[in-house]
Amino acid sequence: MKNKTLATWLSFVGGPLGLHRFYMFGKGDGLAWLLPWPSLLGLYGYSRAQDFGVDDPLSWWLLPLLGMTIAGTALNAIYWGLMSLSAGTASTTPRRIPSRPQAPPTG
Repeated sequence: MKNKTLATWLSFVGGPLGLHRFYMFGKGDGLAWLLPWPSLLGLYGYSRAQDFGVDDPLSWWLLPLLGMTIAGTALNAIYWGLMSLSAGTASTTPRRIPSRPQAPPTG
């Protein structure tokens, strides 16, 4: 069972890098691998705004990616923080699918 408090804090602190998704769903989660890219592009836009000023059109397109990523992961942290323990356990526990149906007992 995953620690809900740790997942919430990972989402607040390391959310734009996908750390909370790696913790909750493992290395096979595709969104965890895609989440750092908009954050890094947004940081690049911030760097361009610092170097070239706010008149740089590329920084105007890239900087909102960082803001949306931070806002989205903060909302995700609030969602996980307010989720009940039983609902959080059910959403992160893999479901066991039986390999074949059981035959009814005879006789």
